[in-house]
Amino acid sequence: MAASNPVSGMPVVDYQLATKNQAQLQAQFERSATTSADIAAYQSGASKITSVDQLLNTYKVLNVALTAYGMQDAIGQKGLLRQLLTQDPGAPTSLAQKLGKANYTAFAQAFWSLSTDGGAGISSAASINATAARYNAAQFQSWQANRANDAQLAIALAARQTLQDAVDISSVGALFAKYQQLPSVQSAASYYQKNIGNVKTPDDLMADPKLLNFALTAFGVDPSSVSTDTVSKLLSQSPATATSVAANNPNYRAFANAFNSLYYDKGANIHATDAITDVVHRYQQQTFSSAVVNNTDDHNAQLFGFAAATQIAQIKASALNSNGAPIATKYYGAHIAAASTAVRFAADKQLASVALQAFGLSPVSADMLQKLLTQDPNDPTSLAKTSPQYGAFAKAFSYYPTVAGRTSDDAAKIASVQAAYQANTLKTIVSNDVSLATAQKARNANVHESADAPLNLYQMLGDSKVSAVILGALGQPAVVGGYDPTQQVEIITHAGFAPESLNSTKAIDSLINRYMANVGAQNAPSSPLLTLFNGSSQAGVTSLDLASILGGSGSASTAASSPTGYLLNLL
Repeated sequence: MAASNPVSGMPVVDYQLATKNQAQLQAQFERSATTSADIAAYQSGASKITSVDQLLNTYKVLNVALTAYGMQDAIGQKGLLRQLLTQDPGAPTSLAQKLGKANYTAFAQAFWSLSTDGGAGISSAASINATAARYNAAQFQSWQANRANDAQLAIALAARQTLQDAVDISSVGALFAKYQQLPSVQSAASYYQKNIGNVKTPDDLMADPKLLNFALTAFGVDPSSVSTDTVSKLLSQSPATATSVAANNPNYRAFANAFNSLYYDKGANIHATDAITDVVHRYQQQTFSSAVVNNTDDHNAQLFGFAAATQIAQIKASALNSNGAPIATKYYGAHIAAASTAVRFAADKQLASVALQAFGLSPVSADMLQKLLTQDPNDPTSLAKTSPQYGAFAKAFSYYPTVAGRTSDDAAKIASVQAAYQANTLKTIVSNDVSLATAQKARNANVHESADAPLNLYQMLGDSKVSAVILGALGQPAVVGGYDPTQQVEIITHAGFAPESLNSTKAIDSLINRYMANVGAQNAPSSPLLTLFNGSSQAGVTSLDLASILGGSGSASTAASSPTGYLLNLL
């Protein structure tokens, strides 16, 4: 169906048309909006921001950042923004916590590192393009609402995205719980738990490949990619020493920090119950994210079931889009050819960030990046020789005169880097989602909510758009949104709403359809729209009856004789 279908003037139909035709509408939006130019300006500008004051005084960058988090109206409130950007949003005394607004907290979490790291965090490809994706989504929602001349549509679409993201995280958590019960996973964990107590020295750990591989994998190190000599150095050198292998390779630091104490404490640190639990959980999290991302659909179906395999495919696509991975890879493809020198390559922080992530590398210092780009990667003393990932990266992007590098300009190599970036980004997202799902269960328990709820009622009602949808769907007056949070929760619970019921896209759409139907009925009480609805005795909720407009069991051709019937036929 083309994106130019007529606008209905009925909120519930506007919503259904919008959700069923996302691809066509997105294409039309991208042709007609200035969002691409805004994103390009943000991509270029954000990588140059090094301080809070600079961000606050760079309008184009700040506007995109605020709009991405629904805060565009606060662009003139420099004092408020400065506090959000300079305080740890997790601290109980922070302004973000005092305000209690979910979007303000999310904004602070995304940007407050600027106050301490000179812009390293917000200049990464992951940060830049996650913000760009949020901005694009917000602008797209506003565009759809303007196109439909329906202000409620933007609220509905924003609430849908928030709830869907929460459901996806909850689903990843459920899949992870299932993965932990697989016999092969339990066997590996059991072996580590039973035998790590026998390890008293670095040599003991290296003498048991099964234990060593488990430990390396837990901290994101591929056992097949690291030499015995490198492992020996990681276990015997202090990671804090500037010349150590770990200090010069960020990918090894976590492993070295966890197991280096073996060199002097006879295993006391790694034998602790908390340490063992942490390593086991890390191993399960690492192998789970790799399995979800790298497995074929058939393999995931064997592990988790066919329904779950379909769900995994949807979660992966949604995660990449919401985190801006397609924007990042598009940027890389458009700019790699212009990086004709090592200086130009390194100066483009976003380009370098995508390239490093594609090769499984953490962000590196400017000095280390220059060494990787300009040293002979075949020289035994080069930085490239300290790890396989460094070596592969250096050979792909080397500007050393006698090395046949620069294959990065080749179309096939560009596509390969783009695919690898998306895969590695997805692993990080899935792993983070496992942690978020675990934290959500704890958060639910703290307010006596069902562990299965993707968000608890306090969180839902704390989001203005989700709150508007829930209150509207349940027929509650808007004034309820101003009540004390505990009162709101009591009212919504008494109305029969259970947050754990929002466990799928279908359930989310059902709730929002009820909200949009009620909005339409309230705004046009004397119009023929009322014939669409049947009365409901449940907390003031009205239900949409499409059959009434389609003439019961009558044919679609009969219904198509009216504009309203035509629109509903499209559904």
